[in-house]
Amino acid sequence: MSAPSSPDALPPTLPLQVEAPSDLEVGAYANMVSTWYTETDLAIDFAAVLPSEVITLDDGEAVLPRARLVSRVKLPPAQARELLQALTDALARYEAQFGPLPARTDTPRDLWTV
Repeated sequence: MSAPSSPDALPPTLPLQVEAPSDLEVGAYANMVSTWYTETDLAIDFAAVLPSEVITLDDGEAVLPRARLVSRVKLPPAQARELLQALTDALARYEAQFGPLPARTDTPRDLWTV
């Protein structure tokens, strides 16, 4: 038998139930991430890399890398720090279960953060 609760006691909090609209349930594929910020927000752009295009310039040809933005998420800097911690924790659990992830060597760092 449980003790009676005081009149000031708060009811227990249940886990947050997140509902996804049907058009977002599948998610979007992204193999590139770019970050940028303002004084009040940190933004994360998720994009899918497209085939490069060769373009003609006045002094010859150049390869034009391309990507299509699939999602942009803006959040307060404090929440960005919480996201960083959540990703760090999730990757540690992932690697504990499936083994270490190899470091990528095929992507220039300047494509990841602007």
